[in-house]
Amino acid sequence: MIIAPATAWAKNVMPRVAALLDVAQVSEIIEVVSADTFKRTIYAGNAIQTVRSTDAKKVITVRTASSRLPSRPSRLPGTQACRASSPTHCRRRNARN
Repeated sequence: MIIAPATAWAKNVMPRVAALLDVAQVSEIIEVVSADTFKRTIYAGNAIQTVRSTDAKKVITVRTASSRLPSRPSRLPGTQACRASSPTHCRRRNARN
C-alpha cells in the first residue's frame, strides 16, 4: 500500500506510480472502512462514495482536511513504514557548481 496526502505533488506523482504498478489509484479518501474498502467524497463533497479495490497493491491519496486520525495509530496487516527521498535528477543543484 502506497499512501500520500492529496497535495499538488501527490496528485501529479501518484497516478504515475499506479500506472507503473499496473493498478488503479484510489484518490482522496476520507475514511478507511477495511483493508480494501474506502470512502471518498464526490460531487464537490455533497455525496460520499464507498469504493473497494481488489488490487494486491494499493496506491492511495488521502484528503487530509476531511480525514479523522485514529485515537490509537495502527498499521494494516502487511504494511510497513518506509522513508522516501526524491530521485537525484529531481534534487536542486548547488548554484555555485
